[in-house]
Amino acid sequence: PWMLVAPIVSGATAQVSDTARDIYLPSGNWLEYGDSKTVHTGPKRLVKHPAGMGEVPVFIRAGAIIPMQPVVQYTDQPLPANYPLTLYIFPSSVETNHTLFEDDGVRGYEN
Repeated sequence: PWMLVAPIVSGATAQVSDTARDIYLPSGNWLEYGDSKTVHTGPKRLVKHPAGMGEVPVFIRAGAIIPMQPVVQYTDQPLPANYPLTLYIFPSSVETNHTLFEDDGVRGYEN
């Protein structure tokens, strides 16, 4: 996987006052999405990683390319011709490749 979202609740014992949780990261180099500077090399268990109940820890694997665009209200909403697509690139020492599928919300990406 390129993105890992840590669970918000970890069983019946989770409390609103919790300020940290244990998170397991698979093998690879993982960047914390919030700062993109903190790198964790997995496999690794982050013990008592800071994250309250209102926070969702997100980790991105090094080498990922995450496409983002401004919010739309529904999938076939007409977009202006200059509507931006931003690519967030998370560097890696290993070469990676990706395929971007564009879907107009009507015909599907295969047509």
